Amino acid sequence: MNRERLLKLADFLDKLPEEVFDLSILTEVSDPVSYGGRVNLKSMLEETIKNEFKPCGAVACAIGWMPACFPGELVWDCRSDVMLKDQSAWNFLAMQKFLGIELRDCDELFSIFGYTELNPSPQDVAAKIRGFVNEQNSL
Repeated sequence: MNRERLLKLADFLDKLPEEVFDLSILTEVSDPVSYGGRVNLKSMLEETIKNEFKPCGAVACAIGWMPACFPGELVWDCRSDVMLKDQSAWNFLAMQKFLGIELRDCDELFSIFGYTELNPSPQDVAAKIRGFVNEQNSL
């Protein structure tokens, strides 16, 4: 387990506005009709970061925002999936490798099915990550 990366992600999520977060999807345009159905989601995500996470139409889950938390190590591909910079793994498999945790732990931390709340906030996910790190440290 890469404790430092997990805690850095938790700190990042604590500061993320709920308006740009949705754990049920990786990355998405919140209202594609307003954009004529033709959007460059990667550009919208980058614009949201540049504007200090003021909502501009893009939403993402914890994994979807990880390239913003770890620039240079993780990137969005042309479909706005998240991958390791060396392109050796995408999405959940990339997180397993990057964070040094089991796939079942990725599901528990980063999937909507790991939460009892209907729509967990980024702060809910941050708290769960910290709990996971603390639990692993006590083993």
